[in-house]
Amino acid sequence: MNETVTIPAQFNGPPGSGNGGYAAGAFAEFLEGAVEVTLRSPPPLGQQMQVVREENGLVVRGGETLVGEVRPCTLSLDVPDCPDARAVRTAVRRFVEFKKDDFQRCFVCGAERAVGDGLCLRTGPIDGSEIVATEWIPHENFAGTNGLIPQRILWSALDCPGVWSIIRDTGVIMHLGRLTAVVDNDVVAGTPCTVIGWPMGRDGREVYAGTAIYDANVSIPGQAKSVWIDIGKQV
Repeated sequence: MNETVTIPAQFNGPPGSGNGGYAAGAFAEFLEGAVEVTLRSPPPLGQQMQVVREENGLVVRGGETLVGEVRPCTLSLDVPDCPDARAVRTAVRRFVEFKKDDFQRCFVCGAERAVGDGLCLRTGPIDGSEIVATEWIPHENFAGTNGLIPQRILWSALDCPGVWSIIRDTGVIMHLGRLTAVVDNDVVAGTPCTVIGWPMGRDGREVYAGTAIYDANVSIPGQAKSVWIDIGKQV
């Protein structure tokens, strides 16, 4: 069976390439449960990519270029408690001064994206904590015909908050190398959520972060661990 996947131009991350979380989530939809996606090259926009199934997962190629490797896995995270609503609102207000990169059109965190066009995750720091957080109400524009939010959108929300917990206000630029996540398939559009991120250490150029989505019942419909690559640049 010839399986393919395409990332529409709306779902960009860095200029000219797909958002890492969205791409990883789109690739992960070919498997079930917790999935590890390693990005080997920038996901192209508007280009049909080939999905090749292997014994233990699959690979995604754009022509001769290896874009991603996808594997089933297990995921166990010690997720921090959800910050209270007042602290999260304060973190969101601090986002403008906190954000110092040039990814203004990023689908997930771009300050120039409108609600319903991007996710508008204005992720800022929680006072006295390593945690960053933002409010998120999944927009109906991203829902399927059943009113539920697709996996790839939930994976997107688990992307950028992780890197913001690492770089904070330093202006350091990092690219997503790997995202390992597990999400529920029953998040309804319009559900008030809180998304958090927290740092999980560093090994050379590789930096690690955790992210989680809390719903209004303080349940966790999505959580992830990410590996970010420090490319040695600052804005």
